[in-house]
Amino acid sequence: MLKVNSVANLKTYQPYVNFKANNAENTQYTSYDSSLIQDDISKIQKEQKKQKLKNNIMLTLSALASIAIIGMCGMAMFGKGGGLGSYRSATEKEAVKLKAVDLKTIIERPKDSYSEEVQEFLKKLKGLLTRSDIEDKGGKRICQVELSGPGGTGKTDVAGVIAKKVNELYPGSEYYIPDLSMLSSSFLSGQNEQLLTEYTNNLAARADKLAADFKKDGKKRYVICFLDEYDKIAMEDFGLSRSNSNKTNGVLKTLINSLKAKDNVILLSATNHPEEIEGAVSSRMSQKVLVDFLSPKQTMTAIMEHYKKDAKERLISEDLLKQNDKLQQICDIISKKEHCMEYRKLFEEIMPTTLDNSPDGGTIELKHLVEAVTSQSIARNLRLTPEEISSLKQIVNI
Repeated sequence: MLKVNSVANLKTYQPYVNFKANNAENTQYTSYDSSLIQDDISKIQKEQKKQKLKNNIMLTLSALASIAIIGMCGMAMFGKGGGLGSYRSATEKEAVKLKAVDLKTIIERPKDSYSEEVQEFLKKLKGLLTRSDIEDKGGKRICQVELSGPGGTGKTDVAGVIAKKVNELYPGSEYYIPDLSMLSSSFLSGQNEQLLTEYTNNLAARADKLAADFKKDGKKRYVICFLDEYDKIAMEDFGLSRSNSNKTNGVLKTLINSLKAKDNVILLSATNHPEEIEGAVSSRMSQKVLVDFLSPKQTMTAIMEHYKKDAKERLISEDLLKQNDKLQQICDIISKKEHCMEYRKLFEEIMPTTLDNSPDGGTIELKHLVEAVTSQSIARNLRLTPEEISSLKQIVNI
């Protein structure tokens, strides 16, 4: 006979955590609280809402950025009054401003330390500037000068000396060196041509101002502009960006032509790679001067002249101040390394190291120069062989 229990007498099922399944007597029961699940669900929902809000914000910002880029491109292509110019960085805005170099800060190298071509050019510089009939006799005025040669041989030094000598003949002349690296930073935004054009206009305006002053007081003044490493913007480009290169070179030609038309402007340029300059740009340079590696004689002259200046404050051995066989032998070995013996290295590495090797308050001697040249870092830079290092040390008995 079946016995039916009352539903009211049934006990509610309580879930439990069984820590010891093999012992039923030790079974523990944990009461179930449905509010815990509800709290977890609420937390999850809140996190989902936050994440959704973040995603919406990111999508909105991306959309706004896209609209801004499209707007900038549209202004550059179709807008009036400057296109991308209003969005330039502070660096680019500063780059097109004229900043005159203080000619008093330029330190001249000894003339004999320059290549023969440079020495010849400096000799005829005064004649090129003062002879008014030079063009009538088929000559070319000094309007555009291209300085070419290996890196570190002193092209920037030569440009500075030219500017300084022009100012000595015509006091009040001004020397400017634009920052051509601005073009590299502006390449992707397509501002190369506009920046060059603005700089040209500023330079021309300054030349006109000096020309007006000349009419007032009768004192002629020159504007000298130096385009250092101008191959960066005048290089022949056979790659995918050739159209951009052609545009930039077109503006550079305009710069040269517009400044050439003014009789109080001298345009200097320097390049390590003259063979890569576009022909139409290079042909506009009226004077071309090679700034080459130092010969043994020029190296010796540079060293002696350098220490003559220091002789007022330091004790200098006669072997470093006058020509002698030992110094000549040292310079012969150093100058053989012309593929890496740069004027810059001579005075930025060798000379300072020589001073470091000499005793405080003591005499700077020829052996200190050899110690500097044969030191590990400089010997490596000059690629001196063990035999050459040994020969240098034997010259001064160290």
